[in-house]
Order: sequence, then structure tokens, then C-alpha cells
Amino acid sequence: MQDFSLLGLPWWSWLLLLVAVAWVIAVQARKASATSKHRAEQERLAQVADAMHEGAKTRHEGGA
Repeated sequence: MQDFSLLGLPWWSWLLLLVAVAWVIAVQARKASATSKHRAEQERLAQVADAMHEGAKTRHEGGA
């Protein structure tokens, strides 16, 4: 029986390496997605706070 190998490594080593790389890519993608969502939420909260602050300043100054 001939054992399949590529660059001197058996097929199961390549499969293990491929699974490990896919796992790392998935973890990094989830991390990037979570960071993006967090930044968007922070921006939304900052805009709401700014709008509330501007409204309070307008009421305080007596303008419309």
C-alpha cells in the first residue's frame, strides 16, 4: 500500500493543518465582527449623548 504524501508530510498532517488554519480564521473573523459591532454601538451612544447635550443647552439658553 502506498502512503499519499505531499512535500514529505502525510495526508492527515495536511488535514490537521487545514483545520487549524480554518479555526484561526474563524476566530479572527468573529473577533473583528465583535469589534465592529462594539464600535458602531459606541458611535450610536455618542451621537445620542451629543444630541441630548445640545437639546439641554438649547433649553438652558432659552432658544428653540
